[in-house]
Amino acid sequence: PRSRGLGDVYKRQLYNQGGFGWVTQPPNIEFSGEGDIDSLHRDCISGTRDGVFKLSLPNGTYQITSHFCSVDSGKHKIYLIANDQKVLNKLVIPRDKTIIKRDYVVKVTDRELTQVIYTSKVRVQRDPNTHNHWIWNGFLVEKIADQ
Repeated sequence: PRSRGLGDVYKRQLYNQGGFGWVTQPPNIEFSGEGDIDSLHRDCISGTRDGVFKLSLPNGTYQITSHFCSVDSGKHKIYLIANDQKVLNKLVIPRDKTIIKRDYVVKVTDRELTQVIYTSKVRVQRDPNTHNHWIWNGFLVEKIADQ
């Protein structure tokens, strides 16, 4: 995924305290699609196992914008938890290179944003048009002024 201010985040980017990266075993696949899509949406990370990504941030309230775009032959079903709050539930990413952006607000109280991305519990691909892995192209983090 990409993160504004951090640039590219690769599948082997492991979390170190005070920084950012994967807490779990890194995702299986980095994928780059065709050149006719901008780089934020062309490049993605995917996996069949739950992915946990952590980013150190000052305490406060943040708007997160996650980006998704299926550049392969199937659609995907995405679930995402941000700091113990389910923010995406059964989000379907179509297989036609449609760019999907989802905004959600998260309160950071322990100087960390932890996002868990996963797909349905059915990990066997029964329908060739629906893939059994999640995809994530990136996310942007913007601090919301504290009231």
